[in-house]
Amino acid sequence: MTLGDAWEQHADEWITWARTSPHDGFAKGTWPELQAVLPTPSGLAIEFGCGEGRVGRALLRLGHAVIGIEQSPTLAQAARRGEPTVPVIRADAAAVPIADGVANLVVACMSLHDIDDLASAVREAARVLRRGGQFCVAIVHPFSSAEDRAAWDGDVARYSEPYLRQRRVEDHIERDG
Repeated sequence: MTLGDAWEQHADEWITWARTSPHDGFAKGTWPELQAVLPTPSGLAIEFGCGEGRVGRALLRLGHAVIGIEQSPTLAQAARRGEPTVPVIRADAAAVPIADGVANLVVACMSLHDIDDLASAVREAARVLRRGGQFCVAIVHPFSSAEDRAAWDGDVARYSEPYLRQRRVEDHIERDG
């Protein structure tokens, strides 16, 4: 199963979480930090892995012209139906159907670690950026995913594999039944 397939499988759960969870750290943590490094709105902003559209909506509110890139049909549809609506191209960020050098900004907010071909996605960001454009990224720190699952409830972090070794992490969490 690809990471894109996994996101489609859990898209409805993510939409609910992103739009209603009081435990989500986006509004008070991730977004203010990312917003602090964004350039002044000027031209096209492309968001890789736009999900249900919350970053795209925030970019639109700042005055950016936005196009989202999203593999999941369910998430792409949610972004298109949000308020404000985010225009979305259903595509893999590793192969973006957009011309070279047209964007002033590419944003990848908590999405690069969920793209199967990271190297190609970064090359695509460079390709679609105009000269002098910016690639702004927010990504989960490896500390959040490298720790041994058995140690999560303890007082001491444990790592049975090298800290920076690439690995796939999958969580299964149930809350309130």
